Amino acid sequence: MKKGEKVGVRELEGQTFIVGREGHIYIDGPAISRQHAEIKFIDGRIRLRDLGSTNGVFLLRNRKLIPFQEGYVQPQQPLVIGNQKYTVKKLLEALGIFTEYNDDDGLTIKVAK
Repeated sequence: MKKGEKVGVRELEGQTFIVGREGHIYIDGPAISRQHAEIKFIDGRIRLRDLGSTNGVFLLRNRKLIPFQEGYVQPQQPLVIGNQKYTVKKLLEALGIFTEYNDDDGLTIKVAK
């Protein structure tokens, strides 16, 4: 994949990215586990899973934290990992991957690097 290239999610199908103090997506802090969560591309969608972290993964909805174990999420979904707020898109941007979603085309990936 080349910088600026748009690719379908199928090119990332099955790829897994670990979020945490030791992983593909590095987050530091005392509330972050070494391997806190994983993001995986499955069937053209983004699946997020808590890897048994000490301080959990939460969805942020209407200013409420909802404990989250595993499921499909949208790129703009606000998350709290440990005690830090992110979106799925922001986490993927750390890898140089930008996600876009629209109702017509579904999920599109743009490679930043």
